[in-house]
Amino acid sequence: MWPDSGGGLRMVVPRFGGSPGEICVEVSMRGMGFRRFEQFNQALLAKIGWHILNEPQSLLVQVYKGKYFPQGSFLSATARSRPSWGWQSFLFVRQLLTNGLRWQIGNGQKAPLLDSNWIPTQLLSSLVYNPRVLPDDGEMTVSVVLCLGEGCWCEDKLSQWFDPLTCQAIKALPLPRQNIED
Repeated sequence: MWPDSGGGLRMVVPRFGGSPGEICVEVSMRGMGFRRFEQFNQALLAKIGWHILNEPQSLLVQVYKGKYFPQGSFLSATARSRPSWGWQSFLFVRQLLTNGLRWQIGNGQKAPLLDSNWIPTQLLSSLVYNPRVLPDDGEMTVSVVLCLGEGCWCEDKLSQWFDPLTCQAIKALPLPRQNIED
């Protein structure tokens, strides 16, 4: 039911006979009035993707996790042979989410050190580090450059391991006052 120009309500019955574009027809012409249906659909899928990331105990997440990513996470899941239409949609939206996701640094124990997704992109275009000085450990996390007891960055390690622009971008990140997870 939508209000009409005379102040009353009228029922709008959309026509879905021909092309998908008919759903984008104006309400005054008996359409649904969606302006950008594809972006609207992507936004709804992104909301479900965000739910998958933040509500790992929900029934939806448990079902998809059991079938599509039993050993890993939603962000690291791969496309298997003959995935469902729903899972294909989630894999598409995962790409949309990962383009905008970044780590929120807490205690630094989960965020990978050499992954630039913990530094805001407006401050830094890419992570530049010195591979000859940086210890050769692929599993290093951001916690190695944090002074955990003091709630600040270890500036000596930062200046030794990273270039000045990267150090400046890292130092601009706020740190929590209490010990919370990334």
